Amino acid sequence: MPWCLRVAAACVAVNLVGIAVSAQPAAASLAFDEKTGVGFVDKADVQRAFGWSAAMMQENARHVLITSIRKQRYAATCSRAAPAGARKRTIRVTVTAATVISTRVTYQPRVKNQMTGIALTGRQATTVSGILPRPGQPCGARPGRWTHVARTGTTIAVRARFGSRVVRLR
Repeated sequence: MPWCLRVAAACVAVNLVGIAVSAQPAAASLAFDEKTGVGFVDKADVQRAFGWSAAMMQENARHVLITSIRKQRYAATCSRAAPAGARKRTIRVTVTAATVISTRVTYQPRVKNQMTGIALTGRQATTVSGILPRPGQPCGARPGRWTHVARTGTTIAVRARFGSRVVRLR
């Protein structure tokens, strides 16, 4: 099989796996800059994510809370000198930053009450959970010191909340 067909087949397979695993529909028209918190969520994507009719979207849109969730994973090594040599232990650490994004419901110009979506207008409060070890510091309750900390991955998700219901937009 030519390489271009193998690549295309692999892409289709990866996309099909992504569709099967996804719990919520991905927002095709979500535009979002994680650093500034500025972007836009199309009305149809919010409606589809919550399962709302157009009338429910009109009524509920201003009460939707948008949050950006950034999870950074690390591998941290705690080393200690022992009489028989150095002992090392590596642990996995996740630091999560949840940032509330300020929003404004947008409407189509010159058309009364024709909502187009939700404008994301900037970052607000951020809550961080998890503690990142620093090389040279004690390993907490364990004897030894942190000798190496390496980031192993980062994921960014955008979620919408209405009441107690939370859906993933990206």
